Order: sequence, then C-alpha cells, then structure tokens
Amino acid sequence: MKKMFMLVNALMKNAQSASFATKRRGTKSKNSVGMIILYIFLLLYFGAISIFITVGLNSSLEPINQQGIIISMILVLVTLLTLFFSIFSCINVYYLSSDIEYLLPLPLRPHEILLAKFIVLTIYTYIFEFALALPSFVTYGIMNNESVLFYLYSLIILIFLPVIPLIIASLIVMVLMSFINLTKHRDKFVFVISALGIVFAVLINVLSSRMIPQGEQDAMILLQTVNALAINFGRAFPFIIPAISCLVNALSVRAILNFIFYIVINIAAIGLFSLIGNSIYFKGALGSKESSSKKKMLTDKEISKEVASRGQLFSFILKEWRLLYRNPTYLFQCVMPTFIFPVLFFVLFKFNKQYEQLFDYIARVEGMFSNPFVFTILVCILTFFLIGNTTSGSAISRDGSYATVSKYLPMDFYKQFIGKIFLGCVFSIVEVVFTMIVFASPLKLTISNVIFIIVIISIIGIVHNYLMFIVDLKRPKLVWDSEISVVKNNLNIFIDMIFLFVNMLIVFLIGLLLNKVLSFLNPNTAYVVTALVLIVIHVLAWFVLDLYVKRNKIELFSKIE
Repeated sequence: MKKMFMLVNALMKNAQSASFATKRRGTKSKNSVGMIILYIFLLLYFGAISIFITVGLNSSLEPINQQGIIISMILVLVTLLTLFFSIFSCINVYYLSSDIEYLLPLPLRPHEILLAKFIVLTIYTYIFEFALALPSFVTYGIMNNESVLFYLYSLIILIFLPVIPLIIASLIVMVLMSFINLTKHRDKFVFVISALGIVFAVLINVLSSRMIPQGEQDAMILLQTVNALAINFGRAFPFIIPAISCLVNALSVRAILNFIFYIVINIAAIGLFSLIGNSIYFKGALGSKESSSKKKMLTDKEISKEVASRGQLFSFILKEWRLLYRNPTYLFQCVMPTFIFPVLFFVLFKFNKQYEQLFDYIARVEGMFSNPFVFTILVCILTFFLIGNTTSGSAISRDGSYATVSKYLPMDFYKQFIGKIFLGCVFSIVEVVFTMIVFASPLKLTISNVIFIIVIISIIGIVHNYLMFIVDLKRPKLVWDSEISVVKNNLNIFIDMIFLFVNMLIVFLIGLLLNKVLSFLNPNTAYVVTALVLIVIHVLAWFVLDLYVKRNKIELFSKIE
C-alpha cells in the first residue's frame, strides 16, 4: 500500500512537472500560478452556470415536490460524462503514456501500478466533477433548507462518484487490450475505442431516457410521491440509486443505510477491479509503445510521384497532416473532440423525450431565430463546440525538441504560420458544417440561419486558430514526458479556452445591445443586420491578427528555443 501511494505521488508530480516544464529558467513558478488562476477561472465559470441552472430548475420543480430530480440529474450527468471521456483517458494513461516502460521493470506488483494509475485518473476527474456538481449541491441545499448531514453525505458521495464509471471504462479498455495485439494495431485500436465510447454513451443515454416514465398515468402516480422522479431518473445507473436515495432524504434513517450501502458497493468494485485488472493489465501493456510497420516495394512511377515537386505551402500542410493522422494520440486529442461533441450533445437531446419535445416546441415558434438576441445565443452555443479543436493551439508544442527546425527552414515565417494553422481552420469550418447538418433539421433553421451561422462561426474559428497559434508561439511547451501532456497538461490550451469564452461573451453582448438598438426595425431586418455586424467585427479581427503576424513573424518564431 505504501509503494502504491508513493507511486501515485510520483505520477502526480511528474504530471505537474510536465504541465509547467519550460526551457526558460525562472518561469516555472509563473506557469504554476497561471495554471492555478486558470483553474479557478474555469471553476467559477462552470460553477456560475451550474448555480444558474439549479436555481431555475428548483423553482420550477418545487410546486410539484420533485426538487430531488436535480440531485439525480447531476449524478447521472457526471456519471455519463465520466464514462464517456474516461474511456479515452484510460487508453492514454494505461497504455500510451511513456512511463510504462520505466514502471514495468521496477519491483512493483501489477495491482500497485494499476491502482496507482487508477487513482491518478480519479483525481483528474475531480476537477470537472466538483466544478459541475458541488455548486449545484450547495445551491440545492440552501434553497431547500437541507441539514448539515446533506452536505456531509454530498461531499463523500462526490468523492466516490467517479469510481465505478472509471472502473467500467478501464475494464472495457483492458479486456479489448487482452485480445488485440497493440504492436500491430495501435493506430486502429484508438479509433475502435473511440467509436466504442460514442456507442456506449449513446446506449447509456437511450437507456436512461427509457427509464423515465413516458405514460401520462405513470407520471401522475410518481408525481404524488415526493422526489419519486429522482429515484426513477437514476435507474439508468443502478449503482448510484443508493446515493440519490440518501441525498433526497438526508434526515431519514434509511439515508444512513443507503449511504453505507453505496460506500460498500464502491469498495467492493475497487477490490473486484484490482483482481480482474491484475490478471489482464500487463498482458496488454507489454509492447504498447510500438506501432505496426508495413513494407512495400515501390515502382518507379510511385517513386516519381512521391518525390514530385510540390509547392512549399502545400508540402508543409501535407507534412502537418501526416504528423497528425499517423499519431493517434494527437489525432484523438486535437481533432476528434471537434466532431464528437456535436454528436454527443445531439444524441443527449434526440433520444430524450423531454428534449425532443423541447425541439418540437422551438420549431413551432415562427421566426424564433430571426430575433437578434436569440440568434446570437444560438451562435454562442454552437461556437462552444470549437473548444475541442486544439490543432493550432499545440502545433509548435507537438514538435517538441524538433520545433527549432522551423527557424532554419528555407521558408518564409508567415507561410509557416499559415501552414501550421491551416488544418485547424479547416477542422473548425468542417465542424461548423457538421454541426449544422446535425442541428438544422431538429431546430427547423431557415436557409439564411444556416448560411449566416456557418459564415460567422467559421470566421470565429479562423480567428481562434490565429490566437491559439500565437499563444503557442509565444510560450511553446517543448518539454514533455508523453504525447498526452502536449494537450492535456498544456497551460496554453486553457488560455485558448478563455479566449473562446471571451469571444462568446462578446457575441452575446453584441446581440443584447443590437436587440435594443434595432428594436424599431422589422425583426427579420434586425436579425440580418446583427448577423452582418458579427461578420464584419470578426473579419476585422482576422485582418488585424493577420497584419500583426506579418509584421511580427520574426519575433514570434524567435520564441522557439
């Protein structure tokens, strides 16, 4: 046990060192402070959203004595998100991290390495879990005059909440690894697991929506019982039902029994995971750092094609693309979330009867998105999906120690800049089009809505890619212990997130202002004017950033050391 906790401490320190590492002396403490400030900002940002939603739901559910469904929704949402995202984290932490080759020869038992990595995964999960759940629980407790026991139960339950979802995700990955030879199929494996994660999330969500009573008579029966819907809503994940029962009736004797039962379930799950994982983890971990190689005899025609002269910019962009798609870790972390997020959110809405009814209601409101304010809110919501595209934000950092080569290439720095952000811009534009394909029909968007949204968010995406790459040039993360930390533990990515949130806030304020200023105009005219204003503002921002890069290209690339 002592060795395991020492290993956890070492893994956490190693991750932190990778997060703040830099080649320039005296900047580690500044990076640490910066990371803490950004974490606080994100906690406050998502905490404010959680509080706002909780207040609104509690006020709506109080007349029918069903406030407890808030607790159930939070626990279900955290469990679902943990299941979905931890599948990908498990691949990286258990099998693709560079520490495996150092840990395997050490005098450590398999279950010690396994549980140490599991604990590290759990600790990282707490960041988003507490940001999402804790403010909601506190708000719920205050609004419903809950006792001290409620807060005590809540804290301990939140500590144990990610355990079983992480165990499920870990076992899925390990079982697959025991059957798949990663040495031969490493690249394909990541994509298989990614698809599995999406399918798994879809199935869980469909199951959860079916657990909620659909018939009017069944719903009325449940409404007569205080907080009955809360228990019913949580049946998609049976292992969290004791936690829900405990929190919605915190002062009852049954709450203590449910609380103890919930803790016992989690401890038993950890023990079972240790036994199963101990027998299958190392089998898959061996050889996990190798990839397949193919031997192919090239004909004279194929050789000529390969060495044929291409334009500088095209060749540079092609090189960037090959670096991405040949490395599944980069491809997953930088590109795939851009397309996964719209699908995930669409599924969450589509297969839930309540949200499907909401879509139908919105579609029946004629000219809803012709309102400038509503239109800008929709733009803000869809802009959020750009957050998954970190291609430009890690373009220099991904090169690591080879990044300095860019300073000696016989190619203009401005061309290199464009070549580095080109793929990120393309992914942003494709993501916008993909999102429109997904959401245009359910929301009954008009052709003008779709065109304006694609144009506006595409330009926002280009501006964001410019900003991301400028940040990565000014403070590149060239020292890292594994490919995972290039994005996951990169302070620049958090800075990029703040830029995107600020942009969303600006769009929101513009919509709010123009909605009042243009109130004398016809709604359709006001909406068109609002869309054109957003386009002009972001085109100007694009022009200013492009001009800045052209004038300061030498200084920007000189930061690479």
